[in-house]
Amino acid sequence: MNHHRHVYRAFVVTGVLLFVILAGRAYLTPETYGQYGKYRAAHLDEARAFPALHQGDDACLECHEKEWDMADGKHADVPCEYCHFSAVPHADEGKAGQPVKDPDMAKYRKLADMAVDRSREACLNCHAHLSSRPEKFPQVKDVKKHIKDGWKPDLGEFEPEAECLRCHRAHFPSIVKRQEDA
Repeated sequence: MNHHRHVYRAFVVTGVLLFVILAGRAYLTPETYGQYGKYRAAHLDEARAFPALHQGDDACLECHEKEWDMADGKHADVPCEYCHFSAVPHADEGKAGQPVKDPDMAKYRKLADMAVDRSREACLNCHAHLSSRPEKFPQVKDVKKHIKDGWKPDLGEFEPEAECLRCHRAHFPSIVKRQEDA
């Protein structure tokens, strides 16, 4: 009687499946995987090949000491490059408007002029309401309501789509601007 024949089929199918998985894993696993832990070591060299885009606040301080002294408000600990974009193409060019020499940096042309991101979204990256943020951290739950409730006559005509910098100073955000300051 062949009552156990179905068990052999199950073992054969399981064995073939296991072989395919192990062979596929051996074929698809990169050569340097596991060299320094559970990741691909060659990734380090690939990451180094990308051009550097950020230099940190110390690079800004070399040329912009006056602006550095000004930034002592609540945003003093926020890195310059959060709002002023990348310093690398800016410092590389010397002067805004010059052609970009490094072809890898050409896509950052607008950044070389050190444009400031004045959009609401830039401010809301940090100030949108998140329940995980500390209660004392300034957060905006409803932007339109925030603008409506905070609008002052000396800011001019009411603009429901106004940027945050229309009312707040970037380096001293708790100080509300008057129209002549804008």
